[in-house]
Amino acid sequence: MSASEREDAEDAQNEDITLSRLLHNEKKLFLHELETYKKPFKDWRHSTIVALPAFMVNSSSNIIGATQLIGEGLMLKANGTDFYPAMSAATRANIDGNALKKAWYYVSTPIKSVGDSVFKKAPGAPKFNPKNLLSWDHWKDSGYALFNMEKATEIDSLGGKAMLINRWQARSTFAGLAGMTIAALMPDVKDKEEDIEKRVELLHRNPFGYAAKTIGEALWFPVGSVLSLARKAVTFGQDSGDEDVGKYKRQFTGLSLTIAGVCSFLAGFRNVSGQKLGQQNYRWNWAHSVGGFITGIAGSQLLLAVSSDTGWERFGATQWLRMAFLPKSIGNRYTPDKNGKLDAGRHYYFGGQAFLQGANTESFLFGGAQKLPDGTIIDNSQIREEAKEKAVLDKAARKKAREDRTDSYETTLADVQPVVPTTVVRHVASVSKAMPELAEAQREAAVAG
Repeated sequence: MSASEREDAEDAQNEDITLSRLLHNEKKLFLHELETYKKPFKDWRHSTIVALPAFMVNSSSNIIGATQLIGEGLMLKANGTDFYPAMSAATRANIDGNALKKAWYYVSTPIKSVGDSVFKKAPGAPKFNPKNLLSWDHWKDSGYALFNMEKATEIDSLGGKAMLINRWQARSTFAGLAGMTIAALMPDVKDKEEDIEKRVELLHRNPFGYAAKTIGEALWFPVGSVLSLARKAVTFGQDSGDEDVGKYKRQFTGLSLTIAGVCSFLAGFRNVSGQKLGQQNYRWNWAHSVGGFITGIAGSQLLLAVSSDTGWERFGATQWLRMAFLPKSIGNRYTPDKNGKLDAGRHYYFGGQAFLQGANTESFLFGGAQKLPDGTIIDNSQIREEAKEKAVLDKAARKKAREDRTDSYETTLADVQPVVPTTVVRHVASVSKAMPELAEAQREAAVAG
């Protein structure tokens, strides 16, 4: 590399550094302004944690989960699931006079009805064929059926011969139930300082690796918890392993709610109007779809957070964005569609959303917080900030080391010039003078080659 080229490279590097500093300063200014807007909300959370007793603060996810479960139960009815469908004559004859069979019927039937809503397809839906996964026509037709309410109604109701159910809403509710049942029943495992530091470091060093690790923890949670419980049973309460019961509970709940959000987005295209057989139809509730999209984002915040307090706080805060669309979503259900029919599960939807938003409020105000019996609040923000600064410095140091190695290699190549022995030079020159025809032939051969 020549001196002029090296000067140009240094000038370009200095410009990059100057631009980087400007962007960094702009980012700091933006974050400072953002913190100014966030301060009142932070004060609300802090005041709530101070006011609540320690046992409530330290059991925040259990309280949030219990509140949400009530809402999810109401949402099961909102999607049109009939817990006790019309009893056939054969079933009635089978259970009449037998108290045990009758009790089993009333216990098992709602479970079966919910399972059918979640896992079974609509009566008219085509059967799954693996070959269709590679068929462009299949995906085109599926996309068309998703957005064409009349066609979807005709297919799923068998031309008005079967009752319509918002199966995507049932799947969303099931995913929410799975995550929040765990949140309500499993004990909270408090964050350790070293775990937070490791998560922050990995997040800044390899964001995709961090996401993959966190999703893996969520998927491992059921197995890990069972193994931990088994160890406790075998050792009579003396856990012989490092896996705590409830470890990765937040990740599992976050993944469940992310899935619930995706299903809820699709459920917006399957709101059901009408309550009588042959008089139902699908309609699109756009506000419902937007709310589902926000829930998916909020679930991912809970899943990917580096600590429980930030995860639950951001989940609740993000879910409050739904309030911009929730009144419209509820209002659409109380508004007759083009055929003059109302949403069949509108009252249950209204009640369910009230409890779900209550759980979101709890999540924002004190979710994931820790408080000692003497009233001391455990604040992990300092740990996160210090770990973040260290991770940023380490990342910059690694980048500088790579650049130094690259510059050193390029300098070495530039300094190593090819050396041609003088005897070879003299020989070539003598051949060129003594036998010009041969030299010309050699040059032509070299060009042709």
